Amino acid sequence: MLAAFLRNDNHPELATIGILAGGLFNIIGDYIFVFTFDMGILGAGLATAVGSGISFAVMVSHFWSKKNTLVLRKPTGFLRKLRKITVTGFPTFFVDIAMGILTVLFNRQIMKYLDSNALAVYGPIVNIGTIVQCCAYSVGQAAQPIITINYGAKKWRRIKETLRYALYTIGVFSIFWTALSLICPNFYIYIFMKPTKTILDIAPTIIRCYSISFLLLPLNIFSTYYFQVIMKPRAAYPIIRSMLKDFKGAILCVTHDSNY
Repeated sequence: MLAAFLRNDNHPELATIGILAGGLFNIIGDYIFVFTFDMGILGAGLATAVGSGISFAVMVSHFWSKKNTLVLRKPTGFLRKLRKITVTGFPTFFVDIAMGILTVLFNRQIMKYLDSNALAVYGPIVNIGTIVQCCAYSVGQAAQPIITINYGAKKWRRIKETLRYALYTIGVFSIFWTALSLICPNFYIYIFMKPTKTILDIAPTIIRCYSISFLLLPLNIFSTYYFQVIMKPRAAYPIIRSMLKDFKGAILCVTHDSNY
């Protein structure tokens, strides 16, 4: 949330510094707390918590800097604005929450109908899928303040130019991650674990099948940002409907006793 305020208040570099500072501490803190101090999972959690605190401290300093132009104002028409904010932001919210819930549901089903080897393959591909999502988030969040300002100023040419660059970037991400997954599926497995022969045998088919979604996943996510920015959240609802179908399928798997 703070990063969004900073980007829209012409201070995106501080948001970047804050996120990087917290992330780097998390990485270094994991090693120190888990291995040097032998704190186990408690150390990993502590490193994450402290890293988040560092990011917060760095970004909140913006509000006391000379670059800050944001001030508190008493809202007018609170309920009307709250409704508009909720409707506009719902597509982005749903994309985030849906991915988490689907991951939980599929984990349960894999352990119910398959075995730990299948779950071991699913873990890496879900993490790679999260990275692909983050690539799309980065494009959407970078384009959002630019499009917002120009939308308010009715500078349509600038919006089209920003959209063109964003779509080119999204296309590069889509092609890169799909190609890497199809060509080197077991590369992901070696990153996350020391695999057995059984895992290496079953992983390529699973990863290649899953990675087809990478062709359109970044575009879908960026689209929710774009339509949100130009105040047309209904245009993003087809994406939500497709994800609801995923929900329906996953829930049927959870409640049905037949073999998945």
